[in-house]
Amino acid sequence: MKRFVILLLTAVLALTMPLSALAAGFLLSTLFRFPYPVELTVTVNSSMRNNAAAATLAAQYFPSEVVFSPSVSPLFSQLTSSLAVRALQKRQQKIDHPAS
Repeated sequence: MKRFVILLLTAVLALTMPLSALAAGFLLSTLFRFPYPVELTVTVNSSMRNNAAAATLAAQYFPSEVVFSPSVSPLFSQLTSSLAVRALQKRQQKIDHPAS
């Protein structure tokens, strides 16, 4: 049971990290009033990490339990990035076409 709770907390942390990075990227791009393409790039790139390198290093130098976090991170990273892009696209459509 204790191991399950630790894995669950690790998964929650792996979800929280890209969400907070996306929020920081969005806030900074809004603060600097970047145009939409730059805003989108800054927002998405702020949450990108090299998860494959992390998984490889974890598998090479640490016990097998350590590999869980880098192997789960790409799932959340891709999901949160795609949802952020979709939200930014909808926001831009409202700005471009306010009557729609």
